[in-house]
Amino acid sequence: MSPKKKKAAKKPKAKKAKEAEEIEEPEEAQDEAEEETEDATEEEVEEEGEEEVEEEIEEVVEEVVAGTAPLWVWGLGRRKTAVARVRVRPGAGQVVVNKKALDAYFPTRRLQARAVEPLKAVKLEGSVDVFANISGGGITGQAEAMLMGLARSLSKYDETTEVVLRSAGYLTRDARMVERKKYGRRGARRRYQYSKR
Repeated sequence: MSPKKKKAAKKPKAKKAKEAEEIEEPEEAQDEAEEETEDATEEEVEEEGEEEVEEEIEEVVEEVVAGTAPLWVWGLGRRKTAVARVRVRPGAGQVVVNKKALDAYFPTRRLQARAVEPLKAVKLEGSVDVFANISGGGITGQAEAMLMGLARSLSKYDETTEVVLRSAGYLTRDARMVERKKYGRRGARRRYQYSKR
């Protein structure tokens, strides 16, 4: 290759490098400008969020001072595959389960009584409102999950009740679950009938 051709081959590369540098400089400037605007917007959002939180806290404090705050206390209960989220607050003894009255949701008196046993144990019937959201499992599991959730929320609501609730066994999780079905059998343990002929 002749020296002229080498020079000619080198010139376009040099031009391309200069063009790339010129292109990169505005991109870097744009990136820096974008980062600055992002930082500014993040700071504004954080400031706005802090102001909103402070306003909410002030409102809650005013409600507590005025005595109009609902003062919910939460408890979570589980039994078998049922999960119950139970809230308690001072009230007139209203019990609502999944937006229905207790006796409308649980069909039998035994289940209705079982679900609110902790209230009777600590003698708070008629003095607190109970709201429960229950999902999963069957009706018996749901009643016992509500029992545990209610007991937990009552122990937080009034710490002096914990001794009574714990001694009655309401704060202990019942770990029993349905045994799995086995292959070659009709159920967990039930076998198919043996036929000799």
